[in-house]
Amino acid sequence: MKRGIIVTPPFDHKEVEDGFHSIKTGGGFDPSKLREYLFYWDQINIIQHPAITIDCGPEVESLLKENIVSYAKNANVRSFSKHDLGPYYIQTQADTYQYLNTNDDSTLWSIAQPYGELILPEGYYKQAPVTQIELVNLLPFPSEEVHLDDILEFKLKRYSELIAIRHAMEDFYLEIINSNDIPLSKTRAIEKIETTVKDINRVIDEKKMKKFFSSVKVSLDSIDKIDAAQLFTAGAVMGAKIHLFDTSLAEGMLDLAAPFLTIGQKLLARPNHVSPEHKDFAYLYNAIRDFR
Repeated sequence: MKRGIIVTPPFDHKEVEDGFHSIKTGGGFDPSKLREYLFYWDQINIIQHPAITIDCGPEVESLLKENIVSYAKNANVRSFSKHDLGPYYIQTQADTYQYLNTNDDSTLWSIAQPYGELILPEGYYKQAPVTQIELVNLLPFPSEEVHLDDILEFKLKRYSELIAIRHAMEDFYLEIINSNDIPLSKTRAIEKIETTVKDINRVIDEKKMKKFFSSVKVSLDSIDKIDAAQLFTAGAVMGAKIHLFDTSLAEGMLDLAAPFLTIGQKLLARPNHVSPEHKDFAYLYNAIRDFR
C-alpha cells in the first residue's frame, strides 16, 4: 500500500493566555521540505485556500502533473484573513486526513506539521496515550540542488531502503507486543532503526548526492497490549537519549550535532479516525541541518 503525507504551507503557532492557539502563516513552499516529503512519501497532499492561493512554485506544479502532488481545499470552512490562514489550514488538514483515510483504499495518509506538538481542531481528537519516536539529526534527504527527476529515479531504484525506516518504526510495536522479553525486543527494534538509517545514508552517498539531515517526531498509536512502563526498562527511560552510530561513522559530521533518538509516551492529541493498521499518524518536523 502506498503512503501519503498531508502538509500545510508554513505557519507560526503561539499559545495565548486563554489557551487558544494563534496561528499565522508566512512564505511559500520550501524546496527543501518538498524534497524531504518526496524522498520518503509516495503521495503529497498540500492544503490550499479556495480563494487565497499560496504560490508553491514550478517544482510543485510539475509534481502535480505527475499525480504525485494534489491540493486539498475546503469551501465549507469559514473564510479567514490572508494574514491568519493557519486555522483554515489546520481545519482542512484534519478534514482531509479523515476523508482520505476513509475513502482512499490505495494509500495510508499521515499528517505533517512543522512543530513539536500536533495541532488539531476541537472535535477531531481526544487526549490519549501516544508513543513518540524522535529522530534527531538522523533522516537524510537530498538538498535543493538535486533535481526532482533525479530523486524520482533514485526512488525507483532504492525504494526498499527508503520505506524500510518507516517499517522499522511500525515494527517497533510488533516486536514488543509479540515478545515475552520486552527489553530485548526494544533493543532489537532500536537496532533495526539504526540499520535502516545507515542503509539510506549509504545509498545516498553512492549516488553522490548532497544531503541534509532533518529531525522529526513520529507519533504512533499507543501500545495498548502491554504496560507502558515495561517499554522503558533496561536503562532506557522515557525520553532518554539513545545515541546512534559509533565514532567511525561520524567522520565528516563534526559540524552536525550527534544523531540520536528518543522514545517516550505521554497523553497527546490523537485523531479520532486512526485505523488499526495505521500506527504512524503524524510526523512533526523540526530543524534541518546542513551536511556537505
